[in-house]
Amino acid sequence: ASVKGSDRIELEVKGPIDQIVAMLQDRPEIHDVKRVGDDGKLTIRASDGAHALPHLISRIDDIGGEVTSINLHRISLEDVFIELTGRSLRDEPAQKVSLFVGAGMPQRR
Repeated sequence: ASVKGSDRIELEVKGPIDQIVAMLQDRPEIHDVKRVGDDGKLTIRASDGAHALPHLISRIDDIGGEVTSINLHRISLEDVFIELTGRSLRDEPAQKVSLFVGAGMPQRR
């Protein structure tokens, strides 16, 4: 709940990409827009993406764009971790942990 934008929308669009990105960034239900490459792929974080999508598609059409692909995902716990820490769980090195340390087992020195 502390991360704004519970849905991740992946769009592929054709048309005036800079205008489309600017329009999306001005929408109150949109929390983040990222361009993925140079071929019209966008990743959008939005609140209630399922209800926002029809309006966004209409607005994209109004400015001369065309949506060619849509994927809608709920954010995962890993997405929340990345948002809060700035890094992926996979970025962390594995740590060897002894099950016996601190469990009352005598330690040899």
